[in-house]
Amino acid sequence: MKKIRALAGVLLFVLALSAFPLVMLFTPDRSFSENENRYLSQKPQFSVSRLMSGEFMEDMEKYLDDQFPLRNFWTAAKSELLLLSGSREINGVYWGAEGYLIERWAPENFDETLLRENIAAVETLGESRSMPVSLIPVPTAGLILEEKLPEGAPMFDQDLALALVGKEFSGCLVDLREVYSGEHTRQLYYRSDHHWTSYAALLAYCQWRGQLGENIRPGDFYSSTLTDSFRGSLYSKVLSPRCRADGIELYERPGGGEYSVSYHFGKTESASLYAPERLEEKDKYRFFMDGNHPELTISTSVKNGKHLLVLKDSFANCFIPFLTEDYETIHVVDPRYFKQSLADYMDEKNINECLVLCSLQNLCQSEALCALLDSQ
Repeated sequence: MKKIRALAGVLLFVLALSAFPLVMLFTPDRSFSENENRYLSQKPQFSVSRLMSGEFMEDMEKYLDDQFPLRNFWTAAKSELLLLSGSREINGVYWGAEGYLIERWAPENFDETLLRENIAAVETLGESRSMPVSLIPVPTAGLILEEKLPEGAPMFDQDLALALVGKEFSGCLVDLREVYSGEHTRQLYYRSDHHWTSYAALLAYCQWRGQLGENIRPGDFYSSTLTDSFRGSLYSKVLSPRCRADGIELYERPGGGEYSVSYHFGKTESASLYAPERLEEKDKYRFFMDGNHPELTISTSVKNGKHLLVLKDSFANCFIPFLTEDYETIHVVDPRYFKQSLADYMDEKNINECLVLCSLQNLCQSEALCALLDSQ
């Protein structure tokens, strides 16, 4: 009887596998995954040359992976099985204490040469333009929330990278380790997303302005909760129902000044840096600045002749609104998407100060910053 049941189970499993090609055949391809916030691979075009080069089979593998039936269901099932087996790493994400998901940064993924090149490019920018340059490298949750990592979890020692940055960079460097070490009551990183929280960004802003000689405190801002149902990029990698939702907060100065925003070199205009409609979507972090853009310009009511260039990644999106009472204009450039001449852009905008704000991980792993600066 047991053999019959076992055989029946095997047959059902084989039938289920056999059904997948039919399901894929009659299921329309999806173009975008809201859960993963990315476009999905589409059916590749066949040609003999692409087949011989291996390009066709590589694209076909990506296509089948992206369009696999019930893909989200199987991802969630895999996560549950791994958790039940005692594993605390799922798709490059650690399942930490208190429901924190922490992205794995393997020691072998640290590129010291690239980090030096990025810092050197930023140094050269300040020297060639004779202007002050500030740098805010944001550590990942793996450093600041180290005590929440699973025991023995391999993680790159970010202190080594920050020590190198401190040695190589001569401008205004904001080291957030000391700032965050004294914060034990407020959430600094989202549980389900790789970004810092708005409060962590506010602490960084106050520290930076303090190093520039100003006295700005977090208590000068009032907060409001925008949503309590945010499940971010790390949740998308595990899709476990055990994941706790996060809240997103907005911090503003009372009676903040007026400003206008120009996106994509003036092609789109807005009166706000916020996109409330994004709170109804999966990627609620896009509330800040409507996500990432190659370029945007903020014109404020401040008349002090200060024109700031911000070179950034997505960590800066919830930080930049704090700047609207400090500068006459703020010019935001994302090196990953900006394809113009930065030198011409800076000349046109009369840039006289620069802030580089990005995750420490991007500073160590992305070539976009030094590629943009070296080309100017």
